[in-house]
Amino acid sequence: MLLAELINDELLREDITFNQKLQIIKRVMKLVEIQEPLTKEERFEIVWEYKNLFSIWTINLDTGKSEITWKKDELERYCNMYGVTLKEFINWKLEDN
Repeated sequence: MLLAELINDELLREDITFNQKLQIIKRVMKLVEIQEPLTKEERFEIVWEYKNLFSIWTINLDTGKSEITWKKDELERYCNMYGVTLKEFINWKLEDN
């Protein structure tokens, strides 16, 4: 996603010509073509690395204690972006421990 943001920033620059923008797109296409796809294990690891983006601290009203709550829908969308389901991700982590 960071690469996409960088590319977008470059393409939105007003100080480069249309032909220069086309060159940027061509270079990116070449990089994408030669890139090896991630294994499922690598995709699980990426989701695990960024899982905290989808959690928030809340207070349990019954106990008064702080606990982590997951933004399930957002985490599920993130998993899907990497071609894995939330259920697969959870099972992978449970088997990993």
